[in-house]
Amino acid sequence: FEIADMYRRIIFIGILPLVSSIPTSRASFGCILAIMSVAYFREEQPYRVDFTNFIAHLAQFCILVTFYAALTIETSAINFGLEGELLGVFLVLLNMIIMVLAFWVAWKSFQKQQQKANMKQEKAYHSEWAIGFSRNKFNTTFSSIWKHSVPSSYTLLFYYTTKNQASQHRKSGIPAQYKYQGVPFTLRPPHDTTKNDFNVFSSVNPFENDDIEQQD
Repeated sequence: FEIADMYRRIIFIGILPLVSSIPTSRASFGCILAIMSVAYFREEQPYRVDFTNFIAHLAQFCILVTFYAALTIETSAINFGLEGELLGVFLVLLNMIIMVLAFWVAWKSFQKQQQKANMKQEKAYHSEWAIGFSRNKFNTTFSSIWKHSVPSSYTLLFYYTTKNQASQHRKSGIPAQYKYQGVPFTLRPPHDTTKNDFNVFSSVNPFENDDIEQQD
């Protein structure tokens, strides 16, 4: 479709003005091409969205009306003056309607895509707070994750912080630390953390008593 539409536009813009030096001939030829475009878009309906096909079809009618108006003016079917000015205003408004409809469809499509992206992001960031998990619960949970969810070529990294900071990191990401030249991580899950892990992560975000259980 894109190739055929490209040639159609080339004909309208580049070839039609060179068809004849007589304005009425160019206008007549433009009407014929516009009628062919109306039929083509009506039968092919090249776009996946039905309303987009409707706008494209309506735009071809606008082109037809524009060329027909030029033909009537050139053949003196409409006198110059007030009637010609009214015709010009009508043509401008007609073409503006197409622009408004196209903008409205684009805006609705953008909102729909944003809604899908937000829903996808919410699903991606869905989490379960594990603050109350016991050592055994952590052990069984991560054993199941390693067995069923993590490919052998992947590695789980752990970053420990406060509950409030965890909520903030989900939205804006984990900030790098100048002291560590990046973001500190550990390979040890919560039930295997050491005193050194506690010291490292507490230096980044001081923990409260209920935030993490220090392991010996």
